[in-house]
Amino acid sequence: MSCFCRHICSLSNLLFLLIALGTAYLVYLKIHKPAPAKQVHEDKIIFAFLGAPGSGKGTLAKQVVQELGYKQLSTGDLCRDNIKRETDLGKKLQEYTSKGALVPDDVISSMAKEWLDVNTKDGKNIILDGYPRTANQAELLLNMIKTFYPDYKLRVVSLNISDDAVVERLCGRLMCSNKDCGAIYNIKQFVDIEHPVCATCGSPLIKREDDKEEVIRERLKIYTQTSQAVIDAFKKAGFAVEEITIEDKNPKEVFEAFKKMIA
Repeated sequence: MSCFCRHICSLSNLLFLLIALGTAYLVYLKIHKPAPAKQVHEDKIIFAFLGAPGSGKGTLAKQVVQELGYKQLSTGDLCRDNIKRETDLGKKLQEYTSKGALVPDDVISSMAKEWLDVNTKDGKNIILDGYPRTANQAELLLNMIKTFYPDYKLRVVSLNISDDAVVERLCGRLMCSNKDCGAIYNIKQFVDIEHPVCATCGSPLIKREDDKEEVIRERLKIYTQTSQAVIDAFKKAGFAVEEITIEDKNPKEVFEAFKKMIA
């Protein structure tokens, strides 16, 4: 009987010890509980790319979309798409373009807002390619972001290149004849310059009628006047204009410079 009692006491002591150890361990965990990892808040950003015709805005934007997962708003693409689909906005755009008239700033901005309403919902960063083009469009954009997309920040990026370099680029530019492809090349990339074809879809490459030096230099003259007004509008609103010098840089080097800028 005494052995049995001692056995019971041993089991009780063991049970008590286990409970005590378990309690002590729970207390230890509570005291030394690791602090929850701080959530890293990533700013949602809209990048406005400024740059002369032929500076490579569209090429850089496509690289950023493919490699970093951003979204790209191209006002030129939006205009062509709306005209092709014969939307109400497309019909309005067709009226201006058929007359050779400039599309009013409020129409372009309205089209941009329609796109932004849809494409800001998932919080991805956005590249504006070809917008804004005027000081008034810049002011409309700033008001748009402040009013409708306050959780987005705006960064303005200027791609700097000399006029002579732009002329050399555009005079040698070749474009895919397949409008659904739209790939762009330079004649220096080809050994067979008689019948160059697109490496993406195999369609013939063509040269734009306006890729002539006198036409390009006139476009650059107009761009210089309007772009300075856009830059002044952003600076007046308190935004710094971040610059990437792309002279003598290939697309890969320009992309690396952009990544370094946003790091």
